[in-house]
Amino acid sequence: MRFAERVSLTVRLSGVMAVLGVVLFTGGGIVQLYTGHRGTPTVYTPRWQAGEEITVNGDNVIFWGRGKDLAAGDVTCMTRRDGPLPAGPPADSTDLATLEDPSRGELVYLATNTYGTGFPIGSVVCDGPGLEAVLMSANPRTPLNRGLGIGFVVAGGVAALWALVTLRLTRSRDARRES
Repeated sequence: MRFAERVSLTVRLSGVMAVLGVVLFTGGGIVQLYTGHRGTPTVYTPRWQAGEEITVNGDNVIFWGRGKDLAAGDVTCMTRRDGPLPAGPPADSTDLATLEDPSRGELVYLATNTYGTGFPIGSVVCDGPGLEAVLMSANPRTPLNRGLGIGFVVAGGVAALWALVTLRLTRSRDARRES
């Protein structure tokens, strides 16, 4: 087998592998985009009283409030470094304005430190009328999931382009004459 034939065979094999990559990357990206921005958060066990300082390790936290006639707009969650956190759920998560927890009752979405105010380690104090307790959960709707899904779909497109070019260039001479 000549060197040129070996190179042609290797390039053709990379094109076949790229076809598999198209299926895997595009499928994974679509699944990530569809399911990655959904989900109900799991509320952690610890709880804090209104006005009590909460130490936060991470930047992907939702703060939930519990109390009678509680409105997210009436409660302020402050960080020492960044000041007040945006009140209420982001526009793309309005379905999380309230959460019915089986053991804690109705919880109101107070704030998150994920959208634009992320801080690695810090403290938060939430206080306001009607607030009895503050709880935390991880945010199941992170922007990273969306970016990862888009990245996979783009990688699927690149793999499709590579497969098209390599498989077209390495066709047999008989197949080229027929087309």
